[in-house]
Amino acid sequence: MKFLCAIIICASGFFVGGKVNASEWIICGNCVSSSQFEYAAQARHGSRAGWMVWAVANPNTEQFVWVETVFTPDGQVIWSEPDSIDRGADSQPKSRRIALAGFDSVPTSVMMVPSDREIARSRISSMDGGSGSATILGASPAETLQFQALVRISRDQVFFNPSDSLGYFDSFNSGYNEYPSALDAAIRTALTTANPAWNSGSLGAIGGLATALKSYFGRGPSACLTFANGDIGCFQVNILAPGAVRYIGGTGFTATGAPIDAVGIGDESGHVVVTPGAPSADEITYRVGGSVRFICGYAMGQLSECYWVQLP
Repeated sequence: MKFLCAIIICASGFFVGGKVNASEWIICGNCVSSSQFEYAAQARHGSRAGWMVWAVANPNTEQFVWVETVFTPDGQVIWSEPDSIDRGADSQPKSRRIALAGFDSVPTSVMMVPSDREIARSRISSMDGGSGSATILGASPAETLQFQALVRISRDQVFFNPSDSLGYFDSFNSGYNEYPSALDAAIRTALTTANPAWNSGSLGAIGGLATALKSYFGRGPSACLTFANGDIGCFQVNILAPGAVRYIGGTGFTATGAPIDAVGIGDESGHVVVTPGAPSADEITYRVGGSVRFICGYAMGQLSECYWVQLP
């Protein structure tokens, strides 16, 4: 697996430096045009009578839109905007407001959609027994920022070196086995530093999106970090369960490059490399994902200054 890394180097403390819900998140990795986003929602809605609102997202391009769909079976009438529902200050359509119940109650879809030309042909014959339509509703800037941040923390791995005034991160063992809550909090702080909007609350409940992105990228938000004695390890956090940090199997190494024996989830041993004593005897080079080289001075069994270089 290819890992992309956001780099945060720590000097002090831990580190340097209108909610809307949907009936379901639809992950569509090839949706680009408006017609494709609309079609994805319409296909998921199917022939159920009435309105639904869907969040259709393409993590590859970091796009998402709200799509309102309606299907009217033959012989029935669906009201467009019931007068009993107040439009409100944010001018959201009334039908959108009454469709916002049930977030996370329906399994998230992951789908591929046809080309625009194929969609145009299929729509001619897809409405037997009724009529349907789909309308894109624009996402707010805050919603878009949170969606993009959630995509990035799920896709891009943070790599950092926490300062340790409280002694929580003296070693892999102390950080993971003795102070897991502090380790979880440090990773969340690193994720927030790299992508401040991920936990803004602009999208309301994010459980469905977090689950969908974990399925799409193959893992949840994670980070690799170096400990004070030169150990390194990569860990995954659960967005919905603070404190529930989990070690990613095969990513733990000592300052000498020896594997750390710990039970973890998965097996990502191929993306962490530790090279002690090169180019000088008191240096350690850490390589994560092949794209980042983290170099630390090492003396008296402790890391001193560290810096990183981004490889081409």
